[in-house]
Amino acid sequence: MRIKKIQRLSVALAAGSLVAILAACSGGNQPGSGSASGDADGSATAWALTGGSQAVFESSFERWNTANPDAQITPEWFANDAYKEKIRTSVGSGNAPTLVFSWAGGTLADYVKNDSVVDISSA
Repeated sequence: MRIKKIQRLSVALAAGSLVAILAACSGGNQPGSGSASGDADGSATAWALTGGSQAVFESSFERWNTANPDAQITPEWFANDAYKEKIRTSVGSGNAPTLVFSWAGGTLADYVKNDSVVDISSA
């Protein structure tokens, strides 16, 4: 019983922390104008950290993909330091993934101020 509550809380926290990256391919500040808003076929790429919540994310993506065959999410996993660098580089170049798990504050706050990301945790 307690494990189920912890799993549900983990999923809720993980889902609440996902942020859509909608960086412009052209380098402009128009969210959703680049390839990061998802492919034309409805597929999306999601980036997250290895370890920790990876199993929760994998399960969530598998359930999503089963329920939404026309809107598949392909996850990619990264170690902590490499992940932070990859996000910074991809957002700066306009080649960010559709979804990214990130921490609140700090760099993420700058991405929000620059309209490089859209918070979907309450969507």
